[in-house]
Amino acid sequence: MNQGNIRRLLTLLFLWIAALLIYYPSLHRSFIYDDILVIRDNDFITHPGNLLRLYGTEYLRAAGEQTYRPLVTASYFFDYWIWHKAPFGYGLTNLLLHVLSAWLLGLILLRMLPERQDIAFWSAVFYLSHPALVEAVISPGNREEILSVFLLLLSAWFWFKGQDGSRSGKIISPCILFLSLLVQEWGVILPVLLAFSAIIQGKKVREAVAAISHQLAVAALYLILMITVFPKTQTDTEWLGGGPFGGLLVFGTLFWKYVRLELLPFDLRPTYIYSVPPLLARLAGLIGLLLSSLIALWGLMKCKPWALGMAVFGMALLPVSHVFMPFWIPMAERYLVLPLLGGIPLLAAVVFFRRTRASAIIAGLIALFFALGAGARAHDWRDGLVFWQKAAILEPSDMTNWTNLGASFAMHGQYPQALAAHRRAWDLARKANSETPEKPINVANALTAVGQKAEACRLLLNEQLQFGTNRDFVLALGRQCGATDREASEKAFGRILRQEPDNCEVWADYCGVTPSSRVACLQQAIPRCPQDGRLWLLVAAVHAQGGDQSKTVTALQKALLSPQRLLILPRVNDVITLLRTHKATIVDHQN
Repeated sequence: MNQGNIRRLLTLLFLWIAALLIYYPSLHRSFIYDDILVIRDNDFITHPGNLLRLYGTEYLRAAGEQTYRPLVTASYFFDYWIWHKAPFGYGLTNLLLHVLSAWLLGLILLRMLPERQDIAFWSAVFYLSHPALVEAVISPGNREEILSVFLLLLSAWFWFKGQDGSRSGKIISPCILFLSLLVQEWGVILPVLLAFSAIIQGKKVREAVAAISHQLAVAALYLILMITVFPKTQTDTEWLGGGPFGGLLVFGTLFWKYVRLELLPFDLRPTYIYSVPPLLARLAGLIGLLLSSLIALWGLMKCKPWALGMAVFGMALLPVSHVFMPFWIPMAERYLVLPLLGGIPLLAAVVFFRRTRASAIIAGLIALFFALGAGARAHDWRDGLVFWQKAAILEPSDMTNWTNLGASFAMHGQYPQALAAHRRAWDLARKANSETPEKPINVANALTAVGQKAEACRLLLNEQLQFGTNRDFVLALGRQCGATDREASEKAFGRILRQEPDNCEVWADYCGVTPSSRVACLQQAIPRCPQDGRLWLLVAAVHAQGGDQSKTVTALQKALLSPQRLLILPRVNDVITLLRTHKATIVDHQN
């Protein structure tokens, strides 16, 4: 093994140790935020046969994803095979991907700047420890960013191998690029960035375009498939700023916010920017962005490597901006995972502009500053309750923070605090004229949790005029009023069943709140849902009340063989107790 390979392996070992020091204390955490939907509560990843369903109309619903991310979901199957639902393993996979990405960044920079080992090494260290990347690294539910960057860097590495004459590199690079596009769309910019890199290395424009022909073909193929074949979802997207030009103005402002986050990543926003910046701020930001673009073009013409860094930083933000299409998130810190591949080397180049002993000291202090910040932010992600409490402190006027804080309080059994948080979220929604059915539903659920079932029912009945056409609201009304206003509950369930006559879950709820007509309800429901364990549990309860042991046992057997077995298991003992009570009552009556 030559000295160069030993140095590379030692760098990888150093990065892994540094990553463990920063992140390991926070890997012993619970699933929070998007992790809950796509991993913890998602049975899709527990059945290997579902790997064959990664493409199709059912994917988005079954996998818990809002966009087409088949390779991300496939990685969860791998994690489940090893770790089942232990959060530690999923976080460890993310951390490994992040370490390898930082390492590949250093290798690519060393390939481009063989005489600047200092810039290559410290770029890898800065990237590894940057606090703005904590959300992407520590949250497996947001794995698409970190996995996409790893694959894009791997594709770029093999492309460089191909430029050195490796035949396998020319074949492998476009294949890995296509895989990265199945993770995150922003990889379509890689061919352009590779062309810039070729020009910087002295190739003519025609030669640079020829060098990326395979990557361009892959990107074009993906865009065609995305438009025509891949499953899509209807999301609440908006064109921030009102159309492409307005989106460009907003991008001018957000671009500089991302730049600020690269250099001073404190205090990071726990959520996102929802409002459109003021017009003057947008104009100033756009002018600054245009000037920086002209500087980058001038630098590219002069064949300056730092021009590529500026191009990476700016272009990587375009696919998630509002310039080309409406997007549902105006800004998210985790989107810096790709732009920082260009921004971080620029920072390292500035630090080592003059190679002095002070440069290494400054670089070490920056790395320490980043590492301490990343460790503190990772600590905030260790638990949903801690995370959303911090979010509510940083952004007390953000209703999303209070909604999620209420859900976290409820998950920890702190129901009075959950009620207060959900009330705060609802008040903020009213002030912002952005009420949704979710807000009163959350408050009603919290009221029920603290034992105020009648108040929960009254609240939803009072909001019927505004949200009574919403399906989720009507369903919540039926469930919340079941104990205190059965007539209202039956009407609500009846409305849903007229539109969804084969909805077994609603049938189970409906029959559960109609004790006087439960037998008639079950007679209608069982033929429609013969495999539903919740309905068979109700059947068992009816027979138990009549003291019929044989029919009760038969119904319980069907319930326990149903797909809902785990859901109803805690309630089986209640039915058995009911049977014993009624049998004893019948015996006493006969005596």
